[in-house]
Amino acid sequence: MNVVSRKPADSTAALAAPRCRRARPVLLAAAAAAASALTLLAAGPGAASAATDRAASAQPTVAGVPWHKLTLLNHWRSDQKFFNSGDPAWAIHDGVVYLRGVMDQSPRGFSASNTFAVLPKAARPARKLYLTVDADGVYGDLVIYPTGVMDVSSAAPLEAKSFTSLDGISFPASPTTGHTLTLLNGWQSGQQFGTGNPAFWQKNGVVYLLGSLRAPSGFSSKNFAVLPPGAHPARVLYINTEGYGGAPERITIGTNGAMTVLSSQGDNFTSLAAISFPAAPTTGHKLTLINGWQSSQSQYGTGDPGYWVSNGIVHLVGSLNQNPSDFDAQFAVLPTAARPAHELVLPTYTNEGAFGYVIILPAGQIYVLNLGSDTSAKLYTSLANIAYPVSS
Repeated sequence: MNVVSRKPADSTAALAAPRCRRARPVLLAAAAAAASALTLLAAGPGAASAATDRAASAQPTVAGVPWHKLTLLNHWRSDQKFFNSGDPAWAIHDGVVYLRGVMDQSPRGFSASNTFAVLPKAARPARKLYLTVDADGVYGDLVIYPTGVMDVSSAAPLEAKSFTSLDGISFPASPTTGHTLTLLNGWQSGQQFGTGNPAFWQKNGVVYLLGSLRAPSGFSSKNFAVLPPGAHPARVLYINTEGYGGAPERITIGTNGAMTVLSSQGDNFTSLAAISFPAAPTTGHKLTLINGWQSSQSQYGTGDPGYWVSNGIVHLVGSLNQNPSDFDAQFAVLPTAARPAHELVLPTYTNEGAFGYVIILPAGQIYVLNLGSDTSAKLYTSLANIAYPVSS
């Protein structure tokens, strides 16, 4: 995706995120209080599996979505006390599994396994899932096996071990009856990686993609499939996903259902796991943008930034950019009906596929950032593929 570059006036913008996020909640809380006031004024494996099954203790239910704590293994531990993120947990709602929470691995366990938990039988996928997560502000690689084993890693190992967010991860539980996609232009199934064939599944007005794909050398087009009528998005979607060897990959889905891989890594492997979006028509609610943030709809046909709540699940939609002279990372305040119970950290697509992350606070303040001095989020941020239960 070629988004017109607009150089910020100050390279030391407040948009920059600290390398270690341990200080972030305090800074954001202070900024959130001020921004909220301004907004109001302006707006007027086996044994481990068995242990996990026995230890899945239910937490309070909100909007009909009960959460169950994950039993963390290999020195992995909850970061709830640092971020009010909720303990790492899982939930099943209408046949869809949701994950939440932030964790790290104790320094004494940094050389230990990347396996952090085992999902109980009810919450396991039918096939292997390759997913992208936030690992201390960069791409993290989450793999979920049909056995329930979950591993997380990153290119620089200490990134994932220092901070990994499970927020926003969702996938259909096994068994799932999906509809196989007809692949075009030489694209082939990536099922040899254990992911199953490329497919889609629909539930409660939401489309879920499944499987993975690859292309042989000399393929003619990056367009790999077309979704059938009834499974098209209302607007164009730009989404980050997992590529070959854990490299970042990006795809776009048009309003005509055409799906395209945007970068070259797709030659080898592109995961479709954990990609979901509301099918058109969707009646959403526009967000009131603040701090110089504005809709990118007119440039990219993505729709205005907004949200849609269905059956206790919040879906964000649209895209945005920020005026070059503004640097506040907060772009809106979500209404009560769309606010999570804990602080969420969710990965997202920013300019040309750069890794960005959205932070949502329980009071509704919503931010988008990149790591360090990267200002890709200011140039373009997609809210597509961000979804979470309001009880998260």
